[in-house]
Formats: sequence, C-alpha cells, structure tokens
Amino acid sequence: MFQLSLPLFALSIYVVLLFLYMMLLWISRIRRLTPPVEALLRLQRSPRLSRAVDRSVGAYVAILSLMYPMLVKTTFSLFACREVDDLLELQYLDIMPSIECYGEEHNKLILIAVIAVVIYVLGIPAFFFYLLFLGAKRSSLDHPVFRQRFGSLYLRYERRFWWWEVVVMGRRFAVIFMIVFASRYELLQTAGTMIIYFFSVIAQDNARPYDRELVDNFEFLQLLACHFILLLGVIYDGARKDLAVDNSDCTSSNGTVVSEYCTHEENKRNTFESWQSLSTMGISVMLVASFALGVVTIWVQVHTVVKKRFAQKDKSLEDPANSKLSYLLELSTRVLNPDVVPATKDWLLTSTPSEREYFKHLMQLLDQNYEDWLALEHKNMRDFLERAQEQLIDNTKFILKFVSTIGQIICCLRVRKKKVNQFGAKQIAQPSKAKRDRFGRKMKTAKGNDRAAEAQSGMTSNNLEEDDLVEAYLRSRVK
Repeated sequence: MFQLSLPLFALSIYVVLLFLYMMLLWISRIRRLTPPVEALLRLQRSPRLSRAVDRSVGAYVAILSLMYPMLVKTTFSLFACREVDDLLELQYLDIMPSIECYGEEHNKLILIAVIAVVIYVLGIPAFFFYLLFLGAKRSSLDHPVFRQRFGSLYLRYERRFWWWEVVVMGRRFAVIFMIVFASRYELLQTAGTMIIYFFSVIAQDNARPYDRELVDNFEFLQLLACHFILLLGVIYDGARKDLAVDNSDCTSSNGTVVSEYCTHEENKRNTFESWQSLSTMGISVMLVASFALGVVTIWVQVHTVVKKRFAQKDKSLEDPANSKLSYLLELSTRVLNPDVVPATKDWLLTSTPSEREYFKHLMQLLDQNYEDWLALEHKNMRDFLERAQEQLIDNTKFILKFVSTIGQIICCLRVRKKKVNQFGAKQIAQPSKAKRDRFGRKMKTAKGNDRAAEAQSGMTSNNLEEDDLVEAYLRSRVK
C-alpha cells in the first residue's frame, strides 16, 4: 500500500522545495529594499523561478515513468488471489496471506486498487500520450520549455516516433500482468512472456525508433536476450522436474543397476543433468553479455552526448546568426578575467534573454569604465614621461657641466705639472720679493682710487639734493 502513495509523496517533496526556493527569492528581493508586495509580484516573471519549475516538472515526469512498473505490479497484486483449500474454496491474497479474498477487508483494498488502475495503470500512459500528442500537433516538441519538462519521454526517439514511450510502457504492463496473474501456472506465465518479447523484438527490428543506431541495436539484443533466457529457463525447469522423479527402485543395496530399464533411466537422468547445466551456463552467459553490452552502450552514449554538447556550444558561438551571443562572449573575454571566461560561456548558453540583456549592460559599463581608466592612465603616463624627459635633460646638462669642470681641472693640473717639470719647482712655486712689493703697491693704489671715486660720487649726490631743496623753496616764495 505504501508504494501507491509514492507518486503523491514525490509530488509533495517537489512542491515544498519549489515553495522554499520561491521564499528565498522573495527574501533576497526584500533585502534589496524592494517592497514585499512588489517583490511577490515580480516573482511571477522571475526567470530563475520559471527554470526551477520546468526542471522540477521534468524530474517528476521522469520519476513517474520509472515508478510505473512498480505501481502496476502493486495494483495488480491487490487482485491476485491464491486458492488454499479446494474443498472449502478458500482463497487468500497472494501478497498478504492474512487477508481472505473478497472479504470485508479485501473489498476495501479492491476499491483502492480500482482507483489506482484508473489513475496509475491507465491514467499515466494516457496522460503522457495526450501531452506528447499536443506537443506534436502544436509543433512544440523542440520548444525549450516543453523539452525541459517532457523531454525524458521523447528526446531519445526519432521525431516521427514521439509516441514510442507509450509502447514501451504497454510492454511493461503486459509483462507484469502475466507475472502477477499467471503466477500459479509457470508454463503459461513463461509462454505468455516469451510471446510478448517475441513481438517486441519484431516491432523493435522493424521500427528502430531510437535516434541512435547503437541504442537501436542494444534494445534489439536486450529483448532477444530476454526471450532466450526465458527459453533456457523452460529447459532448466523441465530438466529439474525430470530429475525430481524417484528412481530408488532401480538400485540395489550396494548401488548397482539391477535391470536394463534402470540403465535407460540412468542415462536419461544424466542427459537431463547435462541439459540443466547447459541451460544454467547459457543463462549466465546471456546475463553477463547483456550487462557488458549495457555498460559499453552507456559509455558510448555518454561520450557521444558530451562530445556533441561541446561541439554544439562551439558551433552556437561561432554561428553568424547568433551574433548577439558572440558579441557577449567577445565582450566578456575583453573585460573579465580569463579564468572565468569558460564558466561565463556555459552560463550564456543557458541564460534567458533578460539575463543576457542585464549581463550586456553590466559588461558595457565595465568596458567603458575600463577604457576611461586606460585613457586616464595613458594621460598620466604621458605627463609622467614628459616630466621625466625634462628632468633627464636637466640632469644630463648638469652632468655634462660637471664632467667639463672636472676635465678643466684635470687639464690645469696637467699643465701645472708640465711647467713644474719644465722650469723647476722653485721658479713656479714662490714669486720674487720685488714682484711681491710691486703687486702690493698696485693693490693699494687701486683701493685708493676706488675710495676717491666713491667720495666724489657722494659729494655730487649731496650737491644735487641741496640744489633741489633751494629750487623748491624759491618756487614756494614766488607763489
């Protein structure tokens, strides 16, 4: 009974997670000083919330498709009864032997089973077919939102076989029906299941609905392996029943064969044992081969999908029709750090148009500020170079003058040394006494002349001042 409530339980989990995510988005908008009512209204147009809803719906649809066989088996098990006593005609529920069939408690379970048949067994395939039919009719199979929500039902098939998932669910339904309701008749159960797989092999080989040839071949081989495993199981079961026959009368007390009939029975028993061993080995080989083939197919599929994804990213960015995306990538490459460019590239491919516009505006602002900063740095650098050039010229001139002075000093020292070597140190080192006296008299005469000139100039200036004063007095008297 718990299995029948799993879809509702999974649905409640996704609803709670979406509600919590919506509350986090609402709180984040309120922290940006947005009014609560306005923030709640903006959530309806939030691309993040829309993507979360699409992914949640897609995940729930995939989980519902995986749970379908379990739901069918649980629902059918509520109808499967096993007869215990032929005389009393007592029947008990196969999955719960404590409940008598068609009793008061079983009648309640039958009501629940009927509802489960309508909602789960028949409702899920019908609902999926209706959604896929509407998508194919409205040409929405390639729409991003429809692909995100219901892509697990049809993306692995070719477009003309969008309904093939319903066929697969029908095959599962038929196999589970034979397993549950023919459990008391093993031969009928096996034969019916073999017939189902036989027609499934023919349908798979004729339709080949998957979009990859490798998956088509894998599905065909898996169905064929299931068919042969059932056939080998029939052989094994027949050999087991024949080996269970009691042949104790054919042996004496010491274990020797006592008649020709018993010899024939012994050979027959050995033959059945051989067939049993061969069927066991065949089933083991089939299972191992199926597992290995499945692993190889999954690895090839994953490698192909990853390679195709990267190729699509590069192609979408290099496509001339997608010029806006290429411009954004070029802008982010010019502005952002090279370490974050690959992550930015992946985000641009999955972003919404509104997010790209906001990203474009932000990158343009950063680019403009970066260009202004470069211009300012260029201007500052140019001024610095001009000042450095002027200072370098001044320093060069000073160094040249300093070098020239040092050179003159060196030349004077060399000339003096040359004269010393030529005329002797005494003639150049000290002048004669007569020359010193003449030089002293000349200095005194020069000093006396300077003082006389200064005195004469002082008297002249004093006379001029006195004349000016007399002239000014006379003018005042005349007036």
